[in-house]
Amino acid sequence: MEHRRGLVLDAAAAEFAEAGYERATLERIGDRVGLSKASVYYYVPDGKLQLLVELVARVVDEVEARLSSLAVDESGPLEQLRAFIALHIEAANSTPEGRLLAENLDVLLSSDSGTELRHRYERLLTGIVEDGAAAGQLRDLPRRPVVKLILAALRSVQLWHDPDGSLSLEDVIDVALTLFLTGLEER
Repeated sequence: MEHRRGLVLDAAAAEFAEAGYERATLERIGDRVGLSKASVYYYVPDGKLQLLVELVARVVDEVEARLSSLAVDESGPLEQLRAFIALHIEAANSTPEGRLLAENLDVLLSSDSGTELRHRYERLLTGIVEDGAAAGQLRDLPRRPVVKLILAALRSVQLWHDPDGSLSLEDVIDVALTLFLTGLEER
């Protein structure tokens, strides 16, 4: 069952990427894996919104896991902030799930599970910012505006970055790191 459920999630990611969340249908998602709409509901009883939340949760889980592996390597808050920014930009601009996060924040916030997911992601960044201030690596600024401004700026990259343009994604990450760290680093 878990394997089939994973296939449904992958099909939803592909369908959302091609058609957009609003135009995607459970029928077409089911067609991608040989299931009827009713069968898709067996795997995701809450339908399209549940699929969206679970796909975005994959991104959050991946960022958390990669940051946890950094913590094991004894990296400090500054390196974790660098990693968070880079991971977010990479995911939001190179994976269907990441694009869903950037493009459908308003849809996510319309559900309790989506709101909890957003809070979980914000708490992750807030923890890094707090640890950085406690360690004297980051300026001790009010947490909420720092976190909200970072996330808003990171989400916007997907809206304006042209993958075929003159700036590579790595260039954009470098610019974001320079701007954020110059403003946040304790001198």
